[in-house]
Amino acid sequence: MKWKVRKATLSDLESIVRIDRESHAIPWPKEALQDCITGREEVLILVCRQDMPGAPAGFAAGRFLSGEFEILNIAVAPNRRNRGLGHLLMDGLKKEADRCGCHTWILEVREGNLAARHLYGSFGLVEVGKRSGYYADTGEAAILMAGQLTGNLEE
Repeated sequence: MKWKVRKATLSDLESIVRIDRESHAIPWPKEALQDCITGREEVLILVCRQDMPGAPAGFAAGRFLSGEFEILNIAVAPNRRNRGLGHLLMDGLKKEADRCGCHTWILEVREGNLAARHLYGSFGLVEVGKRSGYYADTGEAAILMAGQLTGNLEE
């Protein structure tokens, strides 16, 4: 099956909200996801089957901060996981960040989300800090990760 990454549009919003609700214990408000689609400092990308471009299987959101790119949210629909789609989304975010001249990227991830931490590590992000008790629903720590972007783009 062939997949493609593209920027989200407002017509994708309901699908994005559904994927977020299926994927996260505390999903984002619909308005926050909409702001990532329409904002000037944010980007929201999707991964879709090439033969079904209007049906996203996952999304990723980030924002540009003075030469730095912050990954805000990434989710793949539960029935589409373990197919390399998270890798495609990370690659798409990396291309967006490079295009805008960002030199580093940062994120926070639940300490127990080992699959996500492994994915981020495969893109050169390393643990740089920890916020104990960060997540209100479980009291779990947030692991802060960062990495270099420039000259590190995968093709």
